[in-house]
Amino acid sequence: MQRVDHLIPLELGGDNVIANLWPEPAEPLPGFHEKDRVENYLHRQVCAGAMRLVDAQRQIATDWLVVKKRMDREPNASTTWSTNPEGCLRIGFEPQLPVTMRVLSKWRVTQ
Repeated sequence: MQRVDHLIPLELGGDNVIANLWPEPAEPLPGFHEKDRVENYLHRQVCAGAMRLVDAQRQIATDWLVVKKRMDREPNASTTWSTNPEGCLRIGFEPQLPVTMRVLSKWRVTQ
């Protein structure tokens, strides 16, 4: 099974432009379910002020498996929620860093 996913997810300021979309399989593991956990984790980190949005975007676009491995070592990484819900909403509805096709192309080449 596959689905269309965002290279930079919407919750991290991504967009629905074709350059930001790609087919992502569920298997072999890790697949899109595991990447969803990474996206949520990075979103919470940005909302809590623990990470800059541009850094989260770069991490998810270049090698999200590095973030997943880091999460696997943190016992509460997938369940810790932000204490700043207003920041989370702002990222979801007003992307703070425009995703351009030039940037996406650069990140895809380095994957």
